Amino acid sequence: MGSHLVLLACSLCAVAAAAAEDTMTRRTVPGDGRIVLADYGYRAWGPELVHYKVDAKRFVPGKLVLLDGAGRAVPFQIDAGVLCFVASVPKGAQVAYTLKASAGDRSAENTTLAVAAKGKALEVRNEHLALRMPAVGEQTFAKPVDASTVQPPVL
Repeated sequence: MGSHLVLLACSLCAVAAAAAEDTMTRRTVPGDGRIVLADYGYRAWGPELVHYKVDAKRFVPGKLVLLDGAGRAVPFQIDAGVLCFVASVPKGAQVAYTLKASAGDRSAENTTLAVAAKGKALEVRNEHLALRMPAVGEQTFAKPVDASTVQPPVL
């Protein structure tokens, strides 16, 4: 269920990525999978969502891991050919991430995102925010009702 949350959260990222695609050119993950981010002494930045185009022939979605400089798996998503993950760069420093093949899908490894059923609601949360919404279902009314009387999509 946690991986579904990553997909949900990053799907929003993909929508934003698609909207931004018109105004900016995305860099592509290098052939060796190594992504290096650097700050040249101006300011620390992040955590921030970063995006890179992915060659699906070279990096097969569903069989990848993204590692930070210490070799720890970083949560990520690839949607519509765009890799999304959260990164931070200290002032004057450089950080490296490596996208590489894995025996299985490790995209949700080490995530702080969680999904749980809470009564008749579904709760999606991380360490900063929880969002509760009605559980998946269908409701049919015999006659039309005013929208103000129906349960809202976000609780």
